[in-house]
Formats: sequence, C-alpha cells, structure tokens
Amino acid sequence: RGTQAAEGILVSGLFCDIVRALHRTAAQQSVDLGNCYDAVSHPIASIAMQSMKVRATTVAMMLSVLQTMDFYLKTGLGQSTTTYGGTKEDPFMGLAQGNGAAPPGFLAVSTLMIEAYRRLGHGVNFVGAWSMDAFSLAAVLFVDDSDLLHMASDPDLSDEEFQEAVQTATYDWGGLVQATGGYLKPPKCFWHLMAWKWQRGVPRLKKLSELPSTALLIPQPGGLTAPIPLKDVKTAEKKLGMWT
Repeated sequence: RGTQAAEGILVSGLFCDIVRALHRTAAQQSVDLGNCYDAVSHPIASIAMQSMKVRATTVAMMLSVLQTMDFYLKTGLGQSTTTYGGTKEDPFMGLAQGNGAAPPGFLAVSTLMIEAYRRLGHGVNFVGAWSMDAFSLAAVLFVDDSDLLHMASDPDLSDEEFQEAVQTATYDWGGLVQATGGYLKPPKCFWHLMAWKWQRGVPRLKKLSELPSTALLIPQPGGLTAPIPLKDVKTAEKKLGMWT
C-alpha cells in the first residue's frame, strides 16, 4: 500500500547506473506472471499469510469460502444465470479479483517466493560507497510485473558462462512460481544483457549481434519450456506499466 510502479522503475534505473559505473556484466529480466491473484495455491497462501502473523482460523475461513463460493459473470448485457466455482471435493483456488485480502495475500506469497529465490543464491549484492552498508536485491515486483536482476560475480566471466548462470536462476524462479500455483507468461517476458568491451581504453556496451545467440528459456507448466527474446540495450520496452 502506498507504493507506485514508478518506484520499481527507479530501482531498475539505479541498478543500470551501478552496472555502468562498475562495467560489470549484468542482466535484467522481465518475467511477468500470468493471472496473478487467480493463480495462487491455497496451501502456499496459508503458509505465507500465517508467517506474517495472520491467525490460522482467519486464513482457513477466507480460503474455505473462496474454495466453495459461486461466481457470476456480469457484462453490459446483464448478469449470468449460471455460475462456476468449486466444492469441498474439488475446491476452487486463487485469491479472487476484487477480494480485499487478495493484494496483501499475494504480497505474502510473493515475499515467500523472493526469499526462497534469494536463499538459492540468486540476486545481486551491493555495498554502499559511503555508509558501507551491505544489502542484497533479488527481484523487483509490483503485483504480477516481475524483474529479476543479475550481475556477474567474477569480472572475468565470459558472456556464455554468465548466461548459463542467468538460465539457472530463471529455472529456479519459474519453479518457485509454479510451486505457488502460478506460471510465467511468455508474451510478457524478455530480457536485456549488458556486456562490455573495451575500445582503446574506453568501455562500450556490446551490440545485440555481439551477444550469445543461445535462447534463454523460461519453464512452463507440464515440464515444457519457452524461449524469450533478448532485447537490444538501446530498445525501450514496456514493463511495470512504463517504457524503460
């Protein structure tokens, strides 16, 4: 509550500033989720909300209602007479669009995902130049819009080796998303790779034609994978609702 998508864009921009200052190979991925609030597994939602001190009885009451309630479709032509929903034997999942508890509930679930992703060793670590404060930043999320941040741990790492590390992180993130009931939406996924070369002592970002041609894959339900496009660093793309 109280945050704006522009703050996520600001973090992405500051990350790129640091990359330019250090001349370190890095990458940003836009790996947006599909259906967001409607694609959440209730067991995971229950664990996540209880970890944030919500009472188990309160969580059980809300989720049991969502699992068995009837949903109507309402359009400009009126409200449908037939309904859809779940039963105790075949419960309906998701947090439901319009549910007041859906945003904080998804906050709890996505916090669990980010922490698990970070503990797998992914994300970037920073040290403040003046304060010497150390902190890690694994991902930037604004509801279903998700950016993953990567930076080479070794300045001598080749572009191909760095992409392999990004691929491993992508599989881990996609697996965590699926474990919580969600999935990554291929049409909304892409990435930028910032790799450097030195020309007469001056650092330059490599062009798209100079970067590895191997496709980066995102996991999909059913054990499938889908390639996502690598965008040129000079090409603006829309993420978090803004062209960046």
